[in-house]
Amino acid sequence: MPLALITFHHLLSARKIGLLQSQAADLALSGIFKRGYPGLLLVSSPTDSSEPLVAYVREVKRMRWQYVRLCGISETLRRGDDDEERGRPGLREVGSVKEFVATARTEDERQWIRVGLGFGKG
Repeated sequence: MPLALITFHHLLSARKIGLLQSQAADLALSGIFKRGYPGLLLVSSPTDSSEPLVAYVREVKRMRWQYVRLCGISETLRRGDDDEERGRPGLREVGSVKEFVATARTEDERQWIRVGLGFGKG
């Protein structure tokens, strides 16, 4: 399941968060987000195809943002099979950057997130 990591200057607007959540659910994508400064979004596709993920990223970037950056799309990383959210599309909120990084299922995924956020070496 491909993953996309997106950062925002901030993610505060309830309307924008609602749009992010509804668009993810419409494309059967699942993931997590962190509200506030900085805003963070990690989204995964339920299939091996990255097409829904690329379409989602395109829609997110079309929205009006002070700053938005696609940190990367990984075709090789896979979310673990122990995902309690499996089969339930949509986004789940986490409260901190530490919690955001801690949701990674594997060390490779955790390192990829840390590098994307600028906290690790690539």
